[in-house]
Amino acid sequence: MPKMITCPECGRRKEHRARGLCPTCYQRWRRAQPACMTEGCKRVALGHGRCRPHEGLALTEGVTEERQQKWLTSFRSKIEPNDKTGCWLWVGSKHDGYGMAWAAKGSWYAHRYSYVWFYGGHDQGKQLDHMCNTTDCVRPDHLWPITGTDNKSLQHQRALAGDLDYWQHTVLIRSNPRIDSWAQAEGLPYGKAHRVKLSNLRAQAHLNNN
Repeated sequence: MPKMITCPECGRRKEHRARGLCPTCYQRWRRAQPACMTEGCKRVALGHGRCRPHEGLALTEGVTEERQQKWLTSFRSKIEPNDKTGCWLWVGSKHDGYGMAWAAKGSWYAHRYSYVWFYGGHDQGKQLDHMCNTTDCVRPDHLWPITGTDNKSLQHQRALAGDLDYWQHTVLIRSNPRIDSWAQAEGLPYGKAHRVKLSNLRAQAHLNNN
């Protein structure tokens, strides 16, 4: 079921969208944000002065390799592996059930930092969904960018299905060499340890295209 909140902006009891706001107030906040600081980009900046496709530049542009490695080392120190599910479980600080990391002069959701570091940005207007259905997992190949509509649909399906049913109908996801190399060096699960339920045709299309 969608999370319901009393929006601090309008005072109405509505479904939570993001940043503690209802969908209407979130869109109003989003439209008021400055443009992406990447040269030539006119998209709205949603994180660290960047739009979603250019978010990865916040971690690399003008940043020394030493500092990048410092952030990555700190990130690794707050992960405990779950060898059964293949998840990288966050044991650091959290906000609303999601891990929080620090990099590029600001706080990041830990799973978003992980995805952006290993994959770069993703399409504007999409959210990162945990295919493993574990919100404190920060393994990048357990995440995929989907629309808000698809995210709500998947949340509803997962709420209706029990854990056994959720894991019975799964397929293996192909591995990512860059993630596998780092995970192997750090003693973390990698490769074909993770599974995702084929909840709908969109999920199947994602698997076919990646």
